Amino acid sequence: MAYSITTTFNGEIRTFGAEIETTALEVIRQQAGFTGTKLVCGSGACGACTILVDGEARCSCIMPALHMEGKRIDTIESHATQGDAHPVQKAFLAHDALQCGFCTPGFINEGIAFYNDWQAKHKGQRPERDEIAAAMAGHYCRCGAYQGIFQAMMDACEGKFDGPEIPEFLRNDGRQKVTGFAQYTADIQLPGQLVGVILRSTIPHGKILRIDSLAAEKMDGVKAVLRLKQDEITRYEGEPLVALAATTEAIAYAALQAIVVEYEPRPFVLEIRESMKPDAVPLFSGDKKEIAAASEAPPFPGSWEGNVRKTLLSLSSSDKGKAQRLTEKSDPKLATHFAATFQTPTQFHTTFEPHCAVADWKADGKLTVYASTQGVHALGKAIAERYELKEDDVQVFAEYVGGGFGSKLTMYTAIKTAIELSRAAKWPVAVIYDRAEEFSETGFRPSAEIEVVLTAEEDGSNAAYTMTAYGNSGFAIGSNVADISGLGYTGIAKSLLDYDVLTNFQPGAAFRGPGGPAACFALEQSIDHMAHQMKMDPIALRRKWEKHEGYLQLFDWVEKLSIWNRRKPLGSQGGRCRTGVGVSFGGWMHIYMPPAEVEIEATPAGITIRNAVQDMGQGARSVLSKAVADVFGIAANAVNVEIGKNNLPIGPTSGGSRTTATIYPAAFEAAEKLRDTILKQVSKSESLVDAKAGLTGIVHAAGTMSWFDAFSKIDFIREKATRGHNDGFNPMGMLPLPEGMELGQNRSSGVYVIAVEVDTWLGKTRVTEVNGAMRVGKVHVRPLAESQCQGGVIQGIGHVLYEDRAVCSKTGKLLSRGLEDYRLPGMGDIPPISIDFIEEGFEMVKQKGIGLAELCTTPVAGAVANAIFNATGYRPLVAPITPERLLAGLKTVQGGEGN
Repeated sequence: MAYSITTTFNGEIRTFGAEIETTALEVIRQQAGFTGTKLVCGSGACGACTILVDGEARCSCIMPALHMEGKRIDTIESHATQGDAHPVQKAFLAHDALQCGFCTPGFINEGIAFYNDWQAKHKGQRPERDEIAAAMAGHYCRCGAYQGIFQAMMDACEGKFDGPEIPEFLRNDGRQKVTGFAQYTADIQLPGQLVGVILRSTIPHGKILRIDSLAAEKMDGVKAVLRLKQDEITRYEGEPLVALAATTEAIAYAALQAIVVEYEPRPFVLEIRESMKPDAVPLFSGDKKEIAAASEAPPFPGSWEGNVRKTLLSLSSSDKGKAQRLTEKSDPKLATHFAATFQTPTQFHTTFEPHCAVADWKADGKLTVYASTQGVHALGKAIAERYELKEDDVQVFAEYVGGGFGSKLTMYTAIKTAIELSRAAKWPVAVIYDRAEEFSETGFRPSAEIEVVLTAEEDGSNAAYTMTAYGNSGFAIGSNVADISGLGYTGIAKSLLDYDVLTNFQPGAAFRGPGGPAACFALEQSIDHMAHQMKMDPIALRRKWEKHEGYLQLFDWVEKLSIWNRRKPLGSQGGRCRTGVGVSFGGWMHIYMPPAEVEIEATPAGITIRNAVQDMGQGARSVLSKAVADVFGIAANAVNVEIGKNNLPIGPTSGGSRTTATIYPAAFEAAEKLRDTILKQVSKSESLVDAKAGLTGIVHAAGTMSWFDAFSKIDFIREKATRGHNDGFNPMGMLPLPEGMELGQNRSSGVYVIAVEVDTWLGKTRVTEVNGAMRVGKVHVRPLAESQCQGGVIQGIGHVLYEDRAVCSKTGKLLSRGLEDYRLPGMGDIPPISIDFIEEGFEMVKQKGIGLAELCTTPVAGAVANAIFNATGYRPLVAPITPERLLAGLKTVQGGEGN
């Protein structure tokens, strides 16, 4: 039965219709058409759907629509009028308190409610971090914008943004995101758009005996039904079997329930050691080339034995034979020997915008696809190739992307399904995953078991280590943990070996710094523990073998750090709560895309810059506009930026820390060309004497003409520039990589010094302070670089302390199905984070800077674990370091349980 509800909606009296089960969120998005309010969890756990109901913050995804009756409802769009914004929105802009922006509307609505209450009770005063954390406790940001949110709320509540002025801000698309007008793929609604849904396997392993979809096909409103699973074996719960498109969501899900699937269940394996046994159930007997890759790059060559694949190539091993000889003859009784097996967990990407696509395949063969993707240019090419279309006939749009972190690098199932359903139904089709589908099909950071043996001479010199890693990427390969460990230190012999072990889980996927956090968790703890055994300072031990300039600079940085010098000796503390400080280093690759091209044009209206890149929160728009600002001296957010379309000049995929390193140099060169052309034309047309280009405009004998005045003197000028190769010969650049990528000279390096407080009664670890230094050369947009590092730290904290997959060992069914039962770091878990940048070491690189998005998360887990050891004497070999594991570990340490 439909009910009529009347409400004051964003200042207007509106009437809507709703059933008893209809949520307020459905009314807001589907009937009112205000898409700033986002659906993320559907269970009231994340806060992204927060609205104001009579001034109080409420989760609209669990609020019955009937409760809107007679209420005043305000969504994010109501707070900003033309040329104005709420003080909280202004503060978010000023402090870059956002990244992808998908969770931002919910934070801002909650922030406005807190602001109003604070102003009424404490006007002019500044709230403390704990007060803000408590107010925002029901909100998550997967990008990790918490540091900026703290600062924004403190300043807003203090009244710093109460005036009419819009503050200066660097994020080019910030205004659209803080007002809710940024439109993501999940917000697209085309005329006649159908709802696409997927029927998935309900068992982890078995033979499909029958799929009967006849009843679904005959239902009114069902426009297309497709078989997705082509073979007869299902290998993980959640594997896509059948897809259909219908006129409404209700009809679509009713049709799914009408499909009959009969299985013959087979034994399944979930654990590495179980799958490695000689009598383990064989999981795949076909062509192994069909098995997916869990890393961004193609897997190295390998050999199979049962469910286990041994990688036959290591690019990062160094003096491999020496490392094996030294570790084999090392005496386990000596302080210069350390051996252990570490375990790291699965980590889900948990992008807040779900994997989704909207496809419109026209009768004339032209295809338009809206996709939440990390590679709009690459995706357009892949779609054209897969469906045998001309590239010009395929348009791909990714105007805004609500997080990716590696899980949206490929043409994933939702994209293919939307396209194929649209072709079959002859109407636009949207496929938008719910949160359970996100956990069951879209990938994860592989878990790993990592065996390390580390040895050195009596004085710490002549060090060597071996690492053998077994990765659990589900039904995928390419975890590469051991090989990634070799990206760090250059002065140590290392023998690195990776194995991939198939299990009955969905295929893993590249996740920010693939393999890096696990590698550092094992290697950096091993180094720290050997230093402890040798009674040496951890930095002094590393100095014994490492002479690379980058690491020496980082060593110097750590040794000057106050928190490092104030750390307490191991064993010096008693009582319940104990503090510790740990250090961890990491390294990453320098990757860029030489073929990338930027187009820039000037008209009397200003400057527009274009590139087929996408912004998933890392700030690609802002990097392009900042390059223009650095050349012309104008405000970065005054530059018009066009991205997110595959038919723009070729752009990089946002992965491998290559986006900024690719687009900034190309944009800078294009802007220089444009500047020089404008100078030449205007000087001639205006008869300027001794004209030269400056940051304030064209400087000439009679004065200075501003660049905006210069723009008014021209009709239209367009220039282009290609990223191209760095100067000098680079043997690493000769290695074949996909998508026109290139490995550049030198590697990035970074360090974290992290402080923790350990409650030895409850087993809880609280990170209290983070200090980091990144050596990545010139930092082009510092606020965005800081935001990236803060987000990397927060994801690293989640990986080492909280996040893991829960699964039923008896049924093989995934238990982590929503954000209410998957632990993400919240604002109360986050300490102050300080990041320094060492802006040298990459003079051979165009514009002298490289990427940092993966480096900045890699060393976090090792630093936290080392801090726990410093606090308690317990060496945590298994992550996440949960209270249960910590309490059990403390019982093995003398005096570890406190007093």
